Amino acid sequence: MDFLYLLELIVKIMMNAELEHMISAGYYEHVDGRNNYRNGTRKRKKGIKTGIGQINPEIPKLRSGSFYPSFF
Repeated sequence: MDFLYLLELIVKIMMNAELEHMISAGYYEHVDGRNNYRNGTRKRKKGIKTGIGQINPEIPKLRSGSFYPSFF
């Protein structure tokens, strides 16, 4: 398996975990304490250069407000 693909997958999982914590709900989860809703993804303007190559992760969008992962 390609290492860049695995790295992008790990970054995506980390972003989704941070976003789920932020909005207090996961994918298709209906809870009373939900703060916001997902609204697709957006491409990052610049890719991230790593030691094994460049990755271009898609960052989740929210209906209201903004989200940018803390680890970037």
